[in-house]
Amino acid sequence: MWQSKAIRIQTKTRILSVCVISVLLYAAETWTLKKRDMNRLRAFETKCLRRLLNVKWQQKIKNTDIMKRTGTSINIVQRIIERKLNFFGHIRRMQDDRLLKQAVFGIMDGKNKRGRPKRRWMDDLAVWCNKDICTLHGLAMDRRNWSHFVKYDMDTNGH
Repeated sequence: MWQSKAIRIQTKTRILSVCVISVLLYAAETWTLKKRDMNRLRAFETKCLRRLLNVKWQQKIKNTDIMKRTGTSINIVQRIIERKLNFFGHIRRMQDDRLLKQAVFGIMDGKNKRGRPKRRWMDDLAVWCNKDICTLHGLAMDRRNWSHFVKYDMDTNGH
């Protein structure tokens, strides 16, 4: 019995999400993303979706149309942002004596190297949320408000 085209696309999209994207996003919460990394991740995702639909890049179909055809509502960068924000909230609500919390929020002794400062893990959060880290710390302490904030930020920030 033949499946309809929509069901086949849905099944292929699900397999892509479970087998490929889940492996790609392993430990993505700990990444520090640069613009170049985000562009490469989006390009990879679009390439996979186009291959799934048998659409060549020469056909000049927009990436948003490709995502609509596959029923994908959020892209890979949005998933990373959501995971990272949820992970930040989880770490923030931990007890202060936990090693992970000390490693993330601790202050290092010593001098910085010359030149441009390296991009830090929390710099992404401040840029994505358009808030300073102190405000984010306060918001993350309440789990319910933080989850609403993450969903609202994902919807309105254009990521």
